[in-house]
Amino acid sequence: MAPELAERVETAWTQSKQSHRIGVSEFTHGRKWRPELIECGVMEIYDRDHTLAWLVSYECMDAIMLRIQELEDMLEESSIRAMIRTRADTAVFKNGLEAAEEAIDIFMDRHGHLIEDVEIRNEAD
Repeated sequence: MAPELAERVETAWTQSKQSHRIGVSEFTHGRKWRPELIECGVMEIYDRDHTLAWLVSYECMDAIMLRIQELEDMLEESSIRAMIRTRADTAVFKNGLEAAEEAIDIFMDRHGHLIEDVEIRNEAD
């Protein structure tokens, strides 16, 4: 993660834990909270000691969304690495001719008796 992004996410997280709260009535009837939101990035809107919502500034939301994307990318990369590690012992790479010959051998092992039945019937006619 870029240091600047990490700092923005950490700031948003820290500020959400701090006491930047506004009552629902003050929120709906006033605009004094706007400069505080710009300054802190995250505000809790409450009613009778119950959190109703979190108000997040554009900059903080952008930082949060970037962090989520980064975490999703890390998860995808680790899942792919785990899948590759799991299959490392079973993966046998072959060229086209070798793969084709093996496919024919497998097919003959499974269904070769059907071809032999057809050959026997053609010889009998």
